[in-house]
Amino acid sequence: MATGSLEQPAVFRNNDLPSVMNGSGRPSLIRLYGVRPGRKAVVVAANEDAYGVASIWGDAGCTVQAVVDLRQQPGNSPLTRAVADAACRSWKAMP
Repeated sequence: MATGSLEQPAVFRNNDLPSVMNGSGRPSLIRLYGVRPGRKAVVVAANEDAYGVASIWGDAGCTVQAVVDLRQQPGNSPLTRAVADAACRSWKAMP
């Protein structure tokens, strides 16, 4: 078993503070317990799954301030476009 091979925490200052969590944590709170885990969010993306997370958060009433995509060429899937159409800013991170 390779834990952390699909979802690894982003490394930044204060990433160990309360409410900073991996992408799958918040949707679990929303779906399993009906809890809205905050009012605002920034999603750091390294794959298309992050856009699904942003969509789930938006549907739960959270304001997604931005999706910061770390890839050289962010995807152009229907899900990516839907998140962008929901007035969420999408940023390409500098290498």
